[in-house]
Amino acid sequence: MQFEELGLNLTRNYSFTNTLNPDLHRAKHLFPEGIPCDQVIVDKRIEVIDFKIITQNISDHYGLSLTFKI
Repeated sequence: MQFEELGLNLTRNYSFTNTLNPDLHRAKHLFPEGIPCDQVIVDKRIEVIDFKIITQNISDHYGLSLTFKI
């Protein structure tokens, strides 16, 4: 079963092409641009208000911020 059968893939729907922080990730060569390694799947009944990437240098992955309404 594909995850997208269960809900909306926000990472794909918002066209995020990279979720790794290239400044800090040691294995960035394993995940080239265009292949986000972090996915956010939400139930189709969730009302997404905002979904964005936080690109501060606090981790080897970028933060993902979701604002939603149930």
